[in-house]
Amino acid sequence: MNEIDLKNFKMTYLLQDIRKRLFLIISVALMAAMATFVLRNETYVATYTSEITFSVSTQGSINDAYSNMSTTTKMTEMITQLLDSNAFESLVCEELGLKEIPGGVAASQITNTNFITISVTSDSPIMAFRTVKTIMKKLGEISDLLVLNAIIDIFTDAVVPETADESSKIYIYCIIGFILGAAIVIAWITYKSLTTDAIRSIEALQANVDGSILCTIPYEKNSIYKRRKNKKEKGLLISDLRRSFVYVESFKRLRAKVEQYASSKGHKVFLVTSLLMNEGKTTVAANLAISLAKNQHDVLFIDADMRKPYVYKLFDKKPESNAEVTDILLGRTKRLYVHRDALTGVNLILGSKSYEKSDELLGSTQMATLIAQAKQKYDFIIIDTPPVGMLSDAEVAAEAFADASIMIVRENYASYPAINRAIASLSDCKAEYLGCVYNMYINQNTQQTADSYGIANHYDREYAAVSSIPHAANTGINK
Repeated sequence: MNEIDLKNFKMTYLLQDIRKRLFLIISVALMAAMATFVLRNETYVATYTSEITFSVSTQGSINDAYSNMSTTTKMTEMITQLLDSNAFESLVCEELGLKEIPGGVAASQITNTNFITISVTSDSPIMAFRTVKTIMKKLGEISDLLVLNAIIDIFTDAVVPETADESSKIYIYCIIGFILGAAIVIAWITYKSLTTDAIRSIEALQANVDGSILCTIPYEKNSIYKRRKNKKEKGLLISDLRRSFVYVESFKRLRAKVEQYASSKGHKVFLVTSLLMNEGKTTVAANLAISLAKNQHDVLFIDADMRKPYVYKLFDKKPESNAEVTDILLGRTKRLYVHRDALTGVNLILGSKSYEKSDELLGSTQMATLIAQAKQKYDFIIIDTPPVGMLSDAEVAAEAFADASIMIVRENYASYPAINRAIASLSDCKAEYLGCVYNMYINQNTQQTADSYGIANHYDREYAAVSSIPHAANTGINK
């Protein structure tokens, strides 16, 4: 069982967890309300109350309020004692033809008035009515014995009750059941949020994940613009002027790390992957390629996620027919179709169609030849691969041709044990594991808010409208 870690807790994500499980909360709350309703009906015994209210005054002091209230108080005390006596109960029961009074009897004075209320509660509305009427009749017969010269005037006479006393309270019980059901689920969600092994802070990343942290990429909230006809919104690429300074600078730091490794160890081919889908690996890889290109490097960006290609959407450039990366690797064309993006200066090898046996293509001699030729022409080759936690493609690429690998870790997404297993797998390959990039980091001191946990990464919905100029080169790859 995981321990509660307040350092790894963020209220933002607790609210997101609650919102994500709102359907569960409402469902359990409704079931609790229904169970309360059924249980209440099974155990509930309906009771009915009939009551009489009368005023008390003293002969000769009808307009003396103080005297009347004093007399009323005295009579209330005496009636209460009388109702508790066996003798009076016998009189009432004899009149009713019963052995005992069928229910509870009470007498009370209305505060600061000369009114007394006598009530009888029974499981029979008729018996409640008959009993209170009989009690009132007997009290009238002995009223002079209770308080001398007391005058009793009926103010509100008894009626047969039509509804049970607590019939309306069933709805209150249902509401309480609903609230308790919802509270239990929210408490469980809070506990799970407090004990989660998902990475929710840089401190948690440093303490629990193996390897170094290359940089942190802050959560970048996309500007909301009205879409015009036949016009797409740009994605979260750093070539977009709407991107924040902090966001752009974070990729410059990542670029500096990559340049340092390339300079000291001769690395050229950098593989970018993540544990799961929707961690932003493709956007990070694309922005790394753009940052390197803007720093006067010749960069080739290859979309090697052939199961679910996305780079062509990010750069808004669909490859021509028979000019996709799979066509090149399958030998369907002898030409290496490279699209140069005019805005960013990045060279692209793209794909748009899904290919099931992508791991075989990544480990093929054609891929090795492509990379070998690319190394001769380009300073950096950035490879976007499928998630290492879902497919073996990244490990195949890291073993076959990559010089170094980088893991993208999205905040509040994957668990650190699973991340560490993926890092261990990459570390066992020939490519050097450089470290992880902490993506979509939220600073608690800012007003930034992350997108909903479990909802598709907004990177996958935003496209960059950029122009590109394709050119072709002979690959030397034969069928």
